[in-house]
Amino acid sequence: MTKGKIIVFTGPMFSRKTKSMVVELERTFWRKRNFLAFRPALDVRTERSLEKEICKALDMTMEDVKKLVFPVSTLDQVEEKIRNKKLEAVAFDETQFFDPWIVDIVRRLAWVAEVNVLISGLELDYKREGFGHMPALLAIADEVHKLTSVCSKCGERARFTQRISGTQEQVQVGGKGDYQARCADCFYDFVS
Repeated sequence: MTKGKIIVFTGPMFSRKTKSMVVELERTFWRKRNFLAFRPALDVRTERSLEKEICKALDMTMEDVKKLVFPVSTLDQVEEKIRNKKLEAVAFDETQFFDPWIVDIVRRLAWVAEVNVLISGLELDYKREGFGHMPALLAIADEVHKLTSVCSKCGERARFTQRISGTQEQVQVGGKGDYQARCADCFYDFVS
């Protein structure tokens, strides 16, 4: 048996990180292998893309998807769901919002349990600084897929997320009304 891989999908908001991760889950599903997916419980946006993307990709009902995708806040909640399960893959969406335990569980799943771990999340916050524990996860990843979006100002490739509303706190869950994808030039124009 080979060791599990850690595969990270990162980029700014609106770069289809979740969708790219779901493509990998789809491959697992069609090989008749089992997977589970987790997202942070603090992300309560109604347009939850992880569940919707899995519904579309696997042609499942939302009821079926809820047996595979779980909102979690603690390591214990993840461990309870994966205990005694034969899994080929475990996915974590919006990984920048998880607490420090995320790095440990990813290592144990990939290196001890030999499970493929799929991660999607923002590498950088709206200040272009490392977001949460994503830098540590990128450092141990076997594969990193750096995705881009479209700059909301000029239409060029966007590597950064610009906050356009809200507080100065690093964590502010939001969507299109709070954030925009920006290229480096337009990001600097906004902050200067």
